[in-house]
Amino acid sequence: MIGLILGAAALGSSFYGAEKSMQIDSRTKKRYAKAFAMEQEAHRLVEAKKQAADNAMKKLSNRKRSILITSMQNFVAVYSKNRRKYLPVIRRTFLNMPAIQRSLR
Repeated sequence: MIGLILGAAALGSSFYGAEKSMQIDSRTKKRYAKAFAMEQEAHRLVEAKKQAADNAMKKLSNRKRSILITSMQNFVAVYSKNRRKYLPVIRRTFLNMPAIQRSLR
């Protein structure tokens, strides 16, 4: 009789332990799924921000390029018309710069 009671207690204890283990396993799987979803969302956000930064850099470089091209075209047009008038001014301006003076030595 005592053996039967002890056997039933051991069996009940093992069922209780198995149930507890299944609950822990279930919670662990839910946390893992949540962590995986958060990781996927983080990767998606990083890619979106990377794409936005790339687009912004392309837009900025196109603006800078067009400003440079336009400015150079305007400079060449004005300079070619008034070359004799501006040449002494340009020489004085650029040749008096310290960096250019150092490079000429």
